[in-house]
Amino acid sequence: MRTSGARFVGYMDADLATPIETLDVVMPLLEQALSRVGSRHVDGAVFAERQPVLRLASGMAFRAIANRVLRGIADSQCGFKFFAGDLARVVSRHLSIDGFAFDVELLWTLIERGIR
Repeated sequence: MRTSGARFVGYMDADLATPIETLDVVMPLLEQALSRVGSRHVDGAVFAERQPVLRLASGMAFRAIANRVLRGIADSQCGFKFFAGDLARVVSRHLSIDGFAFDVELLWTLIERGIR
């Protein structure tokens, strides 16, 4: 994110849990907002394959904790997040976590800056 020169910057899970075709929907939406975060917990979301029970339970527990600081984000752990390039470059300079849960810090930084 820090070194990209792209107009839009983002990432998605390598297992393509969110189909690549979703980018066709998201790109026009980025013209209207600085950030877009996917969610598996909003109307219209479809699960192609359910996760194992242990993974589902641990995800619910982590989401409950994350939601205490990330109010208003339905699914902070959905691996599909895209941002205006300038915003991504500025915000990424302020992040200190580079492993698990970096996205919670990323979203928290956006919220602190008043970015929806």
